[in-house]
Amino acid sequence: MLNGANVLNYQLYDQASQTNILKDLPSATASEVLSGNFTGRGSQQLSFFLVIPTEQVVRPGTYTDTVTVTAYEGDLTNNIQHRTRTLTISATVLEQIDLSLVNPGGSFNPSLTSRLIDFGILQAGKFSDFDLRVRSNIGYSVTLSSQNQGNMAHIDPTDTSRVPFSFTANSANVDLSGPAATVINTPLPTSPLGVPYPMRVTVGAIGNASAGDYRDNITITVIAGP
Repeated sequence: MLNGANVLNYQLYDQASQTNILKDLPSATASEVLSGNFTGRGSQQLSFFLVIPTEQVVRPGTYTDTVTVTAYEGDLTNNIQHRTRTLTISATVLEQIDLSLVNPGGSFNPSLTSRLIDFGILQAGKFSDFDLRVRSNIGYSVTLSSQNQGNMAHIDPTDTSRVPFSFTANSANVDLSGPAATVINTPLPTSPLGVPYPMRVTVGAIGNASAGDYRDNITITVIAGP
């Protein structure tokens, strides 16, 4: 199916189980056509199934194609063409943006949308790497925000101790001390595999921070449009 120069692949099958692809003569085999027979006059209903494969990343819009359906009398090798009809098919593709948080070099996984980074015993200079992988059929922007403005806070709400950390996205330092920071801005869609962006979190100076557990929450947001 086409939308301008953009292509959405599909296939026609004889069964919902997608066993046999339907074709036209003369190349079709017996399992690649719909067939039946009559005694006298009558009618039959024959079903086929249109399947659009998943994992296609194509531009939003309406995609259309025309399918020619031909009725033959006879068998595969000895037949007479009787009627042809055209069938217009269409599908609407909506805007789609997905993100995945994976190990460095990992493949896109739509179920991995959160990540726990556990530094264990905090030491200045410790770091943790991961990839943000974005899959989108339109341009997009990525923003980051920190619950504690770039600090890990003591889990005891009465303790005001903080341990700072730095964050790099796609090899660039990110300022998390204020509102959400835009770290990626592109007008381009991605491939079905998505685009990987390396991320690193590095522990800063411990200073006189109290003993205990420290935590921060970083929110990564992908939105439509550059």
